[in-house]
Amino acid sequence: MKELIEDELNWESPLYQLIARLFVDNTAGTYEWDIIGATVCFWHMYAHKTKPNIKKAGVFPAALEYFVGQAYGFEFVTRSYLSEKYDISEGTITQRTRQLIEFAEESTGRAR
Repeated sequence: MKELIEDELNWESPLYQLIARLFVDNTAGTYEWDIIGATVCFWHMYAHKTKPNIKKAGVFPAALEYFVGQAYGFEFVTRSYLSEKYDISEGTITQRTRQLIEFAEESTGRAR
């Protein structure tokens, strides 16, 4: 996974790369590597296309993890759990996850 983040993907901002590293560090051992890798690639595409403004590094790793939990039906991945894990509000997780979902839907042509 380190090679993917450090060598294979070109990041427009070191902060976007840091978010990818934080996501991997916080999810390794919890999810399968193919899920983590796919999520890192999704984050790369999202960051490249939307250029999100990041004020707190834990926000997007938490939103990405919640996004994964919802997509794969992992019931233990709750906003409350992630709020404590990443020290951010549940509302922030909801807001950023909604942005990720909208981007995914638009990217796949499944916009509501």
